[in-house]
Formats: sequence, structure tokens, C-alpha cells
Amino acid sequence: MSDELLKIVGFGQHKILILDDFLDNPEEVIAAACDLSPFEKAPQSTYYPGIRRYITSNMLGARPYVDTMREALLPIMAHFYGAKSIEVDEPSFSMVTNAPNELSQIQTVPHFDDLDENFFAILHYLSPSHKSGTSLYRHNETGIEKVTLLNRDTYINSLSKQLSQKPREQKYMLGSDELFTEIYNIEGVFNRVAIYQGAILHSGNITPDENLSHDPKKGRLTANIFVRISK
Repeated sequence: MSDELLKIVGFGQHKILILDDFLDNPEEVIAAACDLSPFEKAPQSTYYPGIRRYITSNMLGARPYVDTMREALLPIMAHFYGAKSIEVDEPSFSMVTNAPNELSQIQTVPHFDDLDENFFAILHYLSPSHKSGTSLYRHNETGIEKVTLLNRDTYINSLSKQLSQKPREQKYMLGSDELFTEIYNIEGVFNRVAIYQGAILHSGNITPDENLSHDPKKGRLTANIFVRISK
């Protein structure tokens, strides 16, 4: 298996996988997403700035896609991460739709999904007209790139203090700024799959001219498949 898929990034030497032209039939996946629209506003607990449709076991068009992804990615994640099995956790189709003036403070900074080192985010970029991808970050004051049980309190306390001292402008995180340094940019190329640990600080690259449409055929459509691996 080609190591060209692997990117090593940051001080932490984090393993990121980039897989292009992943499916032969991505248009069928877009059609499955369209069949499930309109999506619903993402739960507030996820901090996702837009809408989602969770893919459940009874969705005949979409669930086989998730199963295909899991089966196809298992040998790849076995090779690069030592995975013996993959458990899918709340897969969804997602679209960023919040205008900048609708963002909460926490939505203007990078975030992490889970503290478990065996928890991975799998992003499938499904919009032919969008290339706004995802960036990974380092918190400048603490040097933290991946949030763990050991450093979580340090990171949260430091960031909370910074946000209380100087509230953020209501805009999406894009590139580096005084609080965070971008350590890697994943361009959102159509039919690209990106895989990284959910504990790494990350944020979508949403430009000011982004089309924030609710229509899966026009907006920034991604499949977000979170998984836990066992070794």
C-alpha cells in the first residue's frame, strides 16, 4: 500500500491520510444525500455550524454507502493505524450553512471531536463546485495540537481565558491568527477522503464567498463518518 497517501504533520507528527478519486460513483452518493434532504439543524452539542442528516440503518440508499466506506477503509486503516476492526459512530451528510454573524464564539475557533486516540474523523468531500476543505491547527499559547485527557484542562482553561479577554470576531477560522497556527490544509477536492484523529484541533475552511446553500447539489456537502478502531 502506497505511503504517498500518508502526510505527517505538526510537532506531534500526526498521521493524516488523503485518498483521491475514492469512489467510482460519487454522483450516486450525492443523489442519496438529495433524497434525504431537507437536512436538520445540527444539534447544539456538536457545535457544527450548519445542517445534518444522520445516516441510520434503515436508509436503503445511504447506509450501503457507509458500509462500503467502512469495508474499503479497513485495510487502509489497518496498514497505517494498526486497526483490526472499525466501529462506525453516527455517520451523516453535513452542510455548513451558518452565516458568519450566526456563529457562537466556540464556532470561530478550531475544535476537537473526541479525546480517544482511537477515534477518527473520515471526511468525504462531495461537492464538485466547492474546494473549501479542512485545516488542522496548533494552539499557540499551549502548543497543543491534539487534545488528550492529560492536556484537556490546560487547553480549555487557556482558550477560555483568551476568549474572555478578547472576544472573537464573528467569522470562520481561516489560516493562522494570533491564537492558532495552521499546521496542515486539506483541500476539499471532489471525491477526496481525508482521515485524521478526532482529537486533533481542526476547522473547516469556510471563505467569505462560500455558497452556504441548504441544497445538497449546490452547497458544501460532505459525508462525516466518525469511527472507533480497535487494535
